[in-house]
Amino acid sequence: MTTPPPHLNSDERNALYKSIVVRLSGIGDVLIAIEKEDWAAADRLAMEFSALLQLVVDLGWGDEGTGAVLSTPRPVLQRALTVLNKQAEDTEESEMRAELAAQAEHNQLVRQVCVRRLADLDGPE
Repeated sequence: MTTPPPHLNSDERNALYKSIVVRLSGIGDVLIAIEKEDWAAADRLAMEFSALLQLVVDLGWGDEGTGAVLSTPRPVLQRALTVLNKQAEDTEESEMRAELAAQAEHNQLVRQVCVRRLADLDGPE
């Protein structure tokens, strides 16, 4: 018995599409790996971008879609989804670090202001 291909609703399709477009901005890394004769990196990147491009054919081009049926072969789909999952995870961690750094900077400023103003209050009345 054959399993029907997975379906995505429009929100799921659009989320994957936007992530693919972001990742495709790095497709020039394949050429850089080739120029450096880093064949392992060139192979890895070629497989990654190939999988993402095959998936986007299922999703359709353009920012807004109504959904999609994923007919991409299973191993290729698994590769593409693994890449997108890792990208989302890395981005989320990076954003959390940036948010924590901004909060730490804010807290440091608040502490400096409070220490200075408390010192001012400790002075002569």
